[in-house]
Amino acid sequence: PAFLTILDVEVSPDLSSAKVFFSIFGSDKACSDTLEYLEAQKKSLRQEVGRKVKLRIVPEIKWVRDRSPETADRINQLLK
Repeated sequence: PAFLTILDVEVSPDLSSAKVFFSIFGSDKACSDTLEYLEAQKKSLRQEVGRKVKLRIVPEIKWVRDRSPETADRINQLLK
């Protein structure tokens, strides 16, 4: 299984879009499956946010993968 961490969310001033920054650890297959799942859940997540937060405009979600933890791990491995 993959381990997903939401790192940050940036919402545009007009609330029309939200960038969700995340990191993911696991096998390549598990990461790929998790990314597919996130994409497939965009619509239901927007609906849930709209119900819970009562926004007139519910932001479009854009997933942005942060690879800095993976890069840091790779650098540490090379330095060893």
